[in-house]
Amino acid sequence: MMSQNAVVLWTGGKDSALAMFLALKRGIKVRELVTFAPPDADFLAHPLAVMSMQALAMAYKHRVLNIEAPYEEGYRKQLEMLKSEGVGMLITGDIDEVGGQPNFIRTVAEPLGLEVLTPLWKKSRWDLMGALLSAGFHVVFSCVKPVGLTPNWVGRRIDRKALEELAQLHKDSRLDVCGEQGEYHTLVLDGPGFDRRLELGETLVVNRGDLAYLKILQARLLLSSEPPTEAELNFALPREMAHPTKTKRCSQCGKPFFCGPGQGGGECWCQGLPAIGPIAGPDVDCMCPQCLVQKANG
Repeated sequence: MMSQNAVVLWTGGKDSALAMFLALKRGIKVRELVTFAPPDADFLAHPLAVMSMQALAMAYKHRVLNIEAPYEEGYRKQLEMLKSEGVGMLITGDIDEVGGQPNFIRTVAEPLGLEVLTPLWKKSRWDLMGALLSAGFHVVFSCVKPVGLTPNWVGRRIDRKALEELAQLHKDSRLDVCGEQGEYHTLVLDGPGFDRRLELGETLVVNRGDLAYLKILQARLLLSSEPPTEAELNFALPREMAHPTKTKRCSQCGKPFFCGPGQGGGECWCQGLPAIGPIAGPDVDCMCPQCLVQKANG
């Protein structure tokens, strides 16, 4: 029987967010988000301040635990501390081995009696990216390496159009579609479990060595009742489309959302979900992606 007292090893990117989403769907109780970091960490792709804003948007505590060399011992000490506080499970967004090495967290944590849940482990890359979109996550590329990805990918949203281009890059250069070999990193701005969404204000695309990353100068949390900006609505659209088909307000939670083929495909995003019967009527509008997924899942 799996522990119900879990923490998510949080990076702020798509993988930890999707892993948390899948764990919560299993009924696992998440008590907080934890980020391991060296002292005075400067994460280009995942700024700590943004991670804390994400946690606040989801009403979770975010704790940064410092790790110093020797790193394996540093991780062990912090994991022992978490266990002493009653934590029984770690949830991670790991997908596969990196460089042929075994999963590091599992190697360190399991001898301590901590369970490690990896909901994404060895899953099809396409299934994972499809699940990310179907669940309604709003994710942007926050850092890329020049392995087929150019700086103009930085700040771009992961949508169907982006996946089509990643598929071609995979065919041409064997780029990992999920970025598991460090080809790119991401930031989650909204999605299932978010009571508020992050809106990025002033940003810069900065080149440092062989990386291009999104330097965030301004960011804020918006209440779900605040309508999305025109720029946000157009953010997910293919470049040939000037405007979304329609903006609606969810009949379940009241949140504004885009209805139509704005994820880069030729059909509405909801076509990929199981049929759940009529939900619209003279006085009832559609549901947003998050509420519709919840209803489809019972």
